[in-house]
Amino acid sequence: MYFVTLCTLHRQCYLGEVTGGVSSLSAAGRLALGAWQAIPVRFPHVRLDSFVIMPNHLHGILVIGDATAAWPGTASDLESAQPPTTTLGSALAVGSSRHPTSVRSRPTLGQVVAYFKYQSSKLINNLRVTPGVPVWQRNYFEHIVRHQQSLERIRDYIENNPLRWHLDRENPAISGPEDPWPM
Repeated sequence: MYFVTLCTLHRQCYLGEVTGGVSSLSAAGRLALGAWQAIPVRFPHVRLDSFVIMPNHLHGILVIGDATAAWPGTASDLESAQPPTTTLGSALAVGSSRHPTSVRSRPTLGQVVAYFKYQSSKLINNLRVTPGVPVWQRNYFEHIVRHQQSLERIRDYIENNPLRWHLDRENPAISGPEDPWPM
């Protein structure tokens, strides 16, 4: 399980707004939501857990595993879950020469995030009539969720993120960041 945070380029607030502790998505935010929810369609080995789309960033938990295995959900499942290991050689052996990994193989976190960024950027740029303009910052933050207690704190952080927008370091109206990270 991975906790990921993706920020828009220059932290521009075009995915929506937060009013009264509730995140309301713009048209661009709804397109990003659709692209996020489509991840398991493209990658059968990936399951979405808690997530929230904020005005200029997204927090989400991605579970990458074997499509035939039970998904982590209990403390014992989480402790036994191992993060995916992929080498370039094994990825090339499974995928085609054109695409290093196929949708049937277990993807890396980087491949999942890149797919989401590409799809959502394409949709948002079509909406804004700005083909090829970057939507997301180049990298992303990720944290491996290693135990149930951490998972519960992260889920709580995600769920309450809109309520804490007035304190969030990603909020451009804030001059001094305060971010009570759940780690």
